[in-house]
Amino acid sequence: MTRPTTMPNALTYPPSLEGCTAPNDVPGPKIPKFNEYMQTQTIEISKFLAGQQSAGATARTLKRRLDQMHGV
Repeated sequence: MTRPTTMPNALTYPPSLEGCTAPNDVPGPKIPKFNEYMQTQTIEISKFLAGQQSAGATARTLKRRLDQMHGV
């Protein structure tokens, strides 16, 4: 693969380029269920910050939903 430009850049260009080519090129994070995890966290923490549920209820809900997500 050729460099897209002749401008000098960081010494890590070859490893960075390798990380962006198949089979490493995937959209989004490479963590399984990352988007679902972040959505769950965001929803429950937002409810707590809005005063709709207590800290304890938030923690219990997060534990239950994340355990379900991971099959525990």
